[in-house]
Amino acid sequence: MALAAEPLVLAFDATGFACSVAVAAGETVLARDRLATRYGHAERLLPMIDDAIRRASLLPSAIDLIGTTVGPGSFTGIRVSLSAARGIALATRARLIGVSGFEAVAAEIARPVGRTPGYLLIALESRREDLYIQIFDGAGGPRSEPKAVMPALLRTVLNESIGEAPVSVAGDAAERAASALSRRPGVAVIEASAPDAAGVLRAVRRRWRAGERGGKPLPLYLRAPGVTLPTSRQAVRGVSRRIEPISPVTAGAVSSFHGTCFREDPWDTPAIIAIMGTPGFFGWIAWEDEQPIGFVLASDLGEECEILSLGVLPERRRTGCASALLASTCAEAKQRQSRSVVLEVAADNKAARGLYADRGFVSVGYRPNYYRRGGRCVDALILRLDLARS
Repeated sequence: MALAAEPLVLAFDATGFACSVAVAAGETVLARDRLATRYGHAERLLPMIDDAIRRASLLPSAIDLIGTTVGPGSFTGIRVSLSAARGIALATRARLIGVSGFEAVAAEIARPVGRTPGYLLIALESRREDLYIQIFDGAGGPRSEPKAVMPALLRTVLNESIGEAPVSVAGDAAERAASALSRRPGVAVIEASAPDAAGVLRAVRRRWRAGERGGKPLPLYLRAPGVTLPTSRQAVRGVSRRIEPISPVTAGAVSSFHGTCFREDPWDTPAIIAIMGTPGFFGWIAWEDEQPIGFVLASDLGEECEILSLGVLPERRRTGCASALLASTCAEAKQRQSRSVVLEVAADNKAARGLYADRGFVSVGYRPNYYRRGGRCVDALILRLDLARS
């Protein structure tokens, strides 16, 4: 694809406490949107992107370049951003450039005057006690590598890097960082400087003008993910396993999974896409290297989350995959402040019943003759997990 000197750019961010989207032609921003939200990025990002492209009076195929944040941030948000970017780039044949949240903040701050006095400390929320930080010079160039730092050690880290030089603090954790630096002279806080698609847009354009023409961006993690699939006797040595949020891009793979795992009642791709489009939907997909091996579909009902379907390829069962998918779902339900998780399981599925019993699920009812088994029907047991006790 031959591109103009200033390509049409779609930029977005979903790694922090907001979803934001921007569409621009050169310096002209055609459409922009931002929604503050702690959760639900997977449900909100794609509709926001679609709306922004429509308001810019463009077709998706007109986009030349896609820019997205690659981290740091929530594990879910990073995977949502990257999955959406890769899916849209594949469908539109657009180039793809990934930038860090640090780079996006620095690019937006340097925009008005081209330079800030002294040094710039970008501090981003980790949703835990530590901070994600990176130091930049006044022109927005990196002075240090990104890292996770406990607030008590922040002053030492700064002194080792820039001595007692004046520093401006920006990012969605700027106030926390500034509080940790209260005894350090020359500290100023830049308000309203959380990562945003506008900064992604400027950072991506800067890279484009420097000659970068896109590639396959990798996620930036400054901490290991909270859920890791366990090693088992059946696992192949050297195989990388991971769990990622489900996105509409993976609907076809999930449908194929469902047909393999539940041959008597398979869900086709349109049905999976419809489920993914319902309010409160979330889910996970498990991978071995680049091969999907399991999935879980769930829905946030408010005070309770429901597991709609959970399946693992027959040859990858008893490897800890289902347990890890279940753990990811329960952890997400807790983050959404749900009190319980509910699901249905066939009464004759002893392996699944054992898994749920080990996790703390208890039977609270049943649906007679709910599942088909050839010429007969099987009851569905309704199981519930009290998250406050788990």
